[in-house]
Amino acid sequence: MDTRSISNVGYTHHLGDLWAGVGSSHGVALQGGNTGGIVQAVGDDANVSLSLQPKGTGAVVLGNSSTPVFTGGSTAPFAGFIRLSTDLTTPTIASTDVGSTYTTCTVPGANSSHFVVINSRNLSTAYALGECGVTSTANELLIKFVKCSTVAGGASTFTANILVYRF
Repeated sequence: MDTRSISNVGYTHHLGDLWAGVGSSHGVALQGGNTGGIVQAVGDDANVSLSLQPKGTGAVVLGNSSTPVFTGGSTAPFAGFIRLSTDLTTPTIASTDVGSTYTTCTVPGANSSHFVVINSRNLSTAYALGECGVTSTANELLIKFVKCSTVAGGASTFTANILVYRF
């Protein structure tokens, strides 16, 4: 491999950079500095991929609940997902009316800076889900129901699958 450690100390895991795979065309460098540690793919090629792979069924974890993850070039940190599947009751809209109304749902950990996606199962064909988002009240999701037919649309239970992107 043409790329070598720039550490003045040389190849050591104590005082300088640690480089693995130097005998092949691709390897990995573990480097330290005053701005934090770096794990970097290195190699003879201009572009070298870096894979993180756990052992067995182990997880790959980046950061923790108080350390959001930034992607290259992004100014918005990604802090994880909140996933919830819950049973909700549709609101009642008069049987011949076409219109919309809102209802709320509790999603622990959600706040107004988060992005929400909702999907339904077993929702009455008289209704469609409109927009949804987190209100200014912590943990509260506002869901818009649209009654799109003149068929009776009384209260019924359906399952809402909710995915909250935390930033």
